[in-house]
Amino acid sequence: MSLGNPLGNPLGNPLGLARAGADVSAIGTISFFESDPGSKYLLANGDTYLQADFPKLFDKIGLWGDINRAEPTQRVLPVSTTWSSVTYGNGVFVAVAGGSTIAATSPNGITWTKRVLPVGTAWSSVTYGNGVFVAMASSADIAATSPNGITWTKRVLPVGTAWSSVTYGNGVFVAVAGGSTIAATSPDGITWTQRTLPASANWSSVTYGNGVFVAMANSADIAATSPDGITWTQRTLPVGTAWSSVTYGNGVFVAVATSGSTIAATSPDGITWTQRTLPASANWSSVTYGNGVFVAVATSSSVIAATSPDGITWTQRTLPASANWSSVTYGNGVFVAVATGSSVIAATWPLFYYDASAYFAIPGVFSNGNVTSYIRAR
Repeated sequence: MSLGNPLGNPLGNPLGLARAGADVSAIGTISFFESDPGSKYLLANGDTYLQADFPKLFDKIGLWGDINRAEPTQRVLPVSTTWSSVTYGNGVFVAVAGGSTIAATSPNGITWTKRVLPVGTAWSSVTYGNGVFVAMASSADIAATSPNGITWTKRVLPVGTAWSSVTYGNGVFVAVAGGSTIAATSPDGITWTQRTLPASANWSSVTYGNGVFVAMANSADIAATSPDGITWTQRTLPVGTAWSSVTYGNGVFVAVATSGSTIAATSPDGITWTQRTLPASANWSSVTYGNGVFVAVATSSSVIAATSPDGITWTQRTLPASANWSSVTYGNGVFVAVATGSSVIAATWPLFYYDASAYFAIPGVFSNGNVTSYIRAR
């Protein structure tokens, strides 16, 4: 594997990194740049790629990393509380907690710093988009925005209700609420407009992918799709159950249920759904996608998680501690999960599982300051 030369690298050249912004030419060389160096480079963030898409890079670095087992590691959050949601954006992980003013930030999912939200309330969901973090409060008309996860500003939602989930896509934030037909949209997280979902239900989760927003309902066989967060169409899930979380990746929507069951579902478009089977009966609470794999975690006394390359075939995994795992996300080469129920527990997975017959992983090098790490791929 060619990793260039140190050229005065302040990191002491542990990987043979090239100097920030250096003019490099060898495929497999890692460098730091202040801006995107172009199509010949990939972010050095630990992601996986098809061997067929980058044959020269694969020939250089081969099957880098632990391709079979990457056990999650327990981490410590800055305070014991009911951590409800975690997301990633702008180089930082952000977690929020219910029933308090508590949030936390981390650059890597390992070291966490306590932050303060503008109001003590039941913060239920946080997302990132358009340069801003947006958090929602359940059973209130309260939201909050932050450019960095540190400094937060209170915002006002169009109605006080059980806001359960917020996401970003297609230039707009979309939030849904339980026990109603209420949704809301915002271009910036500041100004919100009330919208109407196609049925009154316990809308529990919303995501965006493939040009469409998809929302799921708890304790029903109801889903809904929208191209813009404004006009919604009711869809039918394969079974009525406590659908808790939905995500998008690798060309497919994946939903899981917190019903003490093995039920999951997949859809290529949010319209037609197929029931799938998780590897263990559990209260599956959250699902996300990154690094070529779906990861689901469960809110229960067990240590159950599950992974899948396609949302169809799932493999049971083991979390580092028994806890009510409430939310999982992916960013900067790692998965991060947080737990609710007065817990200080988090977990990280670096360089997760991938199919070595078709994929390979590139090194993950944390960026620093105003520079970002890239690997020469072409």
